[in-house]
Amino acid sequence: MKRILLLLIATATLGLASCKKDTIVQEVYPGTTYYLNIQPSDWVRNPNGSYSFQWNKNAITSDVLEMDAIVVYFSHPVNSDTDIALPYTFNDEIASYQVGIGKITFDMQSKSNIATTPRPTEKILVKVVVIPSVPE
Repeated sequence: MKRILLLLIATATLGLASCKKDTIVQEVYPGTTYYLNIQPSDWVRNPNGSYSFQWNKNAITSDVLEMDAIVVYFSHPVNSDTDIALPYTFNDEIASYQVGIGKITFDMQSKSNIATTPRPTEKILVKVVVIPSVPE
């Protein structure tokens, strides 16, 4: 009985001595937030009747387009204490965006008839969030 107990203790001791605690540290890649204001006079009328504003930003590289997420918010058209994520539809307006290397193009159009889209009449606070991603 003593031999069995001694054998179990020796086995347990060897097993515990060979365990190693590994600490895994995951890198955190913080996102970057950009703010801009689009004035009513900044919107350009397109041939189809919609309006666009192009924001040129060198930080939007081909790597950002390929790997990262870009999320855009406009200040809410009615409640200035909140933001609304694009794309969105509010009343008769549709707001959307397109991302290209070095630029983001914001679009506003009427959902009922693009040709009758009115020019935005209020300043729009825009929040652009670039969220880095790591490939698997």
